[in-house]
Amino acid sequence: MGKFIKYLKWVLIGLLVAAIIYTVFDLTRFNSIGTEVVTNRSFEKMTVKEGKTYKLTEAYDNSQDAIHDTIILETIHKMANEVVIADKKWGRIEMSEENINTVTVQVLASYMVEEKKTELLRILGLWKKGDFRSAHHDHNYVWELLGGTVGKATGVDTTFKADWVK
Repeated sequence: MGKFIKYLKWVLIGLLVAAIIYTVFDLTRFNSIGTEVVTNRSFEKMTVKEGKTYKLTEAYDNSQDAIHDTIILETIHKMANEVVIADKKWGRIEMSEENINTVTVQVLASYMVEEKKTELLRILGLWKKGDFRSAHHDHNYVWELLGGTVGKATGVDTTFKADWVK
């Protein structure tokens, strides 16, 4: 019985160490792409990748919120790929009124820093109106938030037409 307890103790210690390593890796991965992560409902200032300091209006419960925010950014980026000119494009999602509306709701519900949320809503508002004149700048803004290194947009594909705009 004593050997079993000793074995169980080491298994639990191993699991605890593995959980800590996973948590540190997971949070580091999201911080490296510029998504702010707080795991303890702290409203303290925190430093992000670019060395800028933000005061969060709401703190994150856990890394699930950061995952959600990253998915939002990736979705906007892939939608922008539909209308920009770039040497390389990593994924595409149809630029449609329905997709714009869906992402807008997700941005509004996110825990992103307010400045980032405001900029994304401005971009989505332009797209909803069919205004893609600055889509390459919009793409590059999101691309940089995601840590992009290849595929910077150089212009707008003027052949794209928003069929939902009359």
